[in-house]
Amino acid sequence: MLYRVEIHNWNENIPDDGIWDSGFFPDLTEANSEEEAIKLCIDYYMEEADWSTIDHDPESVEVKPDCIEYINGDGYRCAVVFRAERIIVNNLKTLRTKAGMTQQQLAEKTGIKVQKISWYENTDDLKNITLWNILRIAEALNCTVEDIVLKQL
Repeated sequence: MLYRVEIHNWNENIPDDGIWDSGFFPDLTEANSEEEAIKLCIDYYMEEADWSTIDHDPESVEVKPDCIEYINGDGYRCAVVFRAERIIVNNLKTLRTKAGMTQQQLAEKTGIKVQKISWYENTDDLKNITLWNILRIAEALNCTVEDIVLKQL
């Protein structure tokens, strides 16, 4: 399964800083769940980030399941928040919606049962998705296999 992880900065004084592009991302191909992908990113971030350049109280750094919290130089509670998403699941939904198709229409066009299309779009477990089905879906959505499994839409 492929995951992508977004990093968000959060500050109680300015709560929504949006997505922050840090460049600190490990290889997530071995992650078997969203939680595992987030843990890999947090571990990697804790090892690779130069915390000496961040204006914070080093004693306040606390690692949580989905974020790293700290108190900044102004005394505000802040966090680096990690959010994981499954690339294939999200891309399938996005591409189908952009194509203006319902799950039923995609099922009819590909010959894949609608229940299976729904499963692909809503499950954490894509171990049983076949390359053949991805090829049929890509053809029906007029996109490439790479659009479904690799790109971050």
